[in-house]
Amino acid sequence: MRRWRPTTILRLPRMPKRGSLIVTLIVLALLLALAVIQSSRPVTSTQQIEGVVSRVYDGDTVEVEGVGKVRLIGVDALDAHNEDKVLRQSHHLGLSEAAVKRWANKATALARELILGKQVRLESGPERKDDYGRTLAYVYFRSHESEVQLNRLLLEEGLATAYKSYPHPYLDEFLHLEEQARMLRKGFWMDARPDR
Repeated sequence: MRRWRPTTILRLPRMPKRGSLIVTLIVLALLLALAVIQSSRPVTSTQQIEGVVSRVYDGDTVEVEGVGKVRLIGVDALDAHNEDKVLRQSHHLGLSEAAVKRWANKATALARELILGKQVRLESGPERKDDYGRTLAYVYFRSHESEVQLNRLLLEEGLATAYKSYPHPYLDEFLHLEEQARMLRKGFWMDARPDR
């Protein structure tokens, strides 16, 4: 009887040399450190809420039932009530104070026409509240079976400037929309002679 003999020899993998073992350990340590850093970062997920607009204060501030005052993120409509702000906007944009108030009222009228008494969807950005306790949001409404963002629309129509004081996901787009409205002389840009 013939004895069975293995024809293939099982080989164990070679152990890495000392230098490559150190490199492997360093890479693993870096990956572990990166994982720890990533897990400690705050989550900046957006929150979405729906509600009915019960009041329009001005072009960039509204009241939504169940939410309270909502300030549109990233846009600054002209002001008709705060005399200090009217004066600042007048100087900054090269408009008379009467023109600032007239364009502010047009932004307010447009917001009332589009969203007052209607269901809107609010999408929060990185920050949920401003210094006055207002909810910060992108405001979406339905128009002809599509969803429109009021923040963008105000910029496109030349009824607001892009708010540059803090970063948000649409900042570059909003700056571009403002620049386009300015070049096309839409809204208050037809009268403005900005100082910048």
